[in-house]
Amino acid sequence: LQKYPEVRKAIDTRETVVINDITREPLMQPVKDTLEKLGYQSIMVLPILHQDTLLGMLFLRAARAERRFTPEEITACQVVANASAIAIKNAMLYEQLRNDARSRQQEADKLQKILDQFPDLIYTTDTEGRFTEFSRGGEAMLGLRRQQVLGSNCLDLYPELEAREKIQKLLEGAQPLAGVETTVRSRDGSLRDVLIAASPLRDEAGAPYGTVGIIKDITDLKAARRSLQVTEKLSA
Repeated sequence: LQKYPEVRKAIDTRETVVINDITREPLMQPVKDTLEKLGYQSIMVLPILHQDTLLGMLFLRAARAERRFTPEEITACQVVANASAIAIKNAMLYEQLRNDARSRQQEADKLQKILDQFPDLIYTTDTEGRFTEFSRGGEAMLGLRRQQVLGSNCLDLYPELEAREKIQKLLEGAQPLAGVETTVRSRDGSLRDVLIAASPLRDEAGAPYGTVGIIKDITDLKAARRSLQVTEKLSA
């Protein structure tokens, strides 16, 4: 900006700088000869401001001798500068929102890829119990596609009344569950023995807005446990 003293002044003062004759303006003496060679006579610089933030400059150079910028011209340029400030700020906000949305989507995709590596059913619901997320492990466990499950109520998975009551209390009272053994119904109607852990999801103010849970298939484990008990009895 050493070559633009008028721009530096507008940045420092945050005000419109009008120079109707560069040959008579002390501010322009360091660059007067250069501007004269280029044929410029008059200069106007308007800061583009949004509240107190400087977003840019509206910069006009005119090759016209013995003619001043009129008050109407200055006012018109100030209107343009104010409109430009709003347009630029909106564009910046839009770009920021788009970048934030892209970043959140990338994080969500990364998290989904991580969750899909687990054999367990990892899910989230809203406060009414409707599924909002459903991992690939859940698809394999229940024989249901994620798109089939999203929006349905998680209570429908549990044929046992006691389990449904505990999940309902989690939804209503936002009390976490841990180590709850029950069964879930798969697509073909068969029952799977599972172990449930679930907790409320809370916003920044601490208010619950849903739940997150993990359902672990322990069907084979329980079958092995029963087989071991039978073997121990036979041994005794």
